[in-house]
Amino acid sequence: MKLNLGCGRKKFDGYVNVDFPGTDPKPDVECDIRSLPYEFSSCDEIVVVHALEHLYRHEAVAAMKHWVSLLKPGGVLGIVDHRGRTDRDQEAQMKSGYVREDYAIAISERHGFR
Repeated sequence: MKLNLGCGRKKFDGYVNVDFPGTDPKPDVECDIRSLPYEFSSCDEIVVVHALEHLYRHEAVAAMKHWVSLLKPGGVLGIVDHRGRTDRDQEAQMKSGYVREDYAIAISERHGFR
């Protein structure tokens, strides 16, 4: 299974497109991307395109831990977000749509990614 989390209008063929209830256009699955209704080790690939920036730092860390738990061994987690400025606080930038590269790398490495 391949998931596209926080899909908005960016629906991908071959993926289960997931977003919050009330999203227009309606995704394949409506749920909170921070707590997905899938079994441990059930996903081959999870992509998150311009959605991580909408979460607070503590939410992003918890969400990534959850997403990693859903991946099969060798699964891929792909994250695309705006690159934030390194001379500004990460928490303040996240709500304006930017994620510092060092922050994204640190979270990824903390959860076993290289």
